Amino acid sequence: MDAGQRAAFSSDTNRAIPSPALLPSATGSHPSGRSSEKLPAVLLGQMQLSITTLLVKMCLERPAGRDKHEIKTKSR
Repeated sequence: MDAGQRAAFSSDTNRAIPSPALLPSATGSHPSGRSSEKLPAVLLGQMQLSITTLLVKMCLERPAGRDKHEIKTKSR
């Protein structure tokens, strides 16, 4: 990961959650950056859903170094 990619993630956690400033905005503007071109509402909804799904998956992942089997054996 280069410095530019590291800057895209929150520095207060090791979980690699993207900074909201770098996520596509909900304005519906075209990815090319030209505000005169608008994305269809269906594509915009799909893009927002995929971003939300990705963020939820990242939050639910087991942090590195934690093994399910180790946790079970330690709690007995």
